[in-house]
Amino acid sequence: TGQKEEKIMALEAQLVVCNQDIEQMDKKLSKTKKELAKWKTRTQNAEADNRFLERQLKDYLRQNKMLKVILAKIQQEMESSGIEKLLSFREGEVVKKQSPHQKILSILKK
Repeated sequence: TGQKEEKIMALEAQLVVCNQDIEQMDKKLSKTKKELAKWKTRTQNAEADNRFLERQLKDYLRQNKMLKVILAKIQQEMESSGIEKLLSFREGEVVKKQSPHQKILSILKK
């Protein structure tokens, strides 16, 4: 009976150690799950930011392309009409021609 009691006590001690290990592993698992959730959120936010920035970049590239086309049209018009200055002289008085802004608007309306 002494041997049985010693064996039971050893098994009980081993059970206590196993239960402590289980508790520690549960704590680590909980901490890891929290960390994973935090990183998932960060990843989702970064992906959303990336999509937003990609859309912004595409919009800016489109606008830049459109502005280059408008600028080329204005330059072509100025070259074809021989206009290199915004001012012209008529009967001794200075008459202001279309401003660049007005010129762009008139080209866009065409």
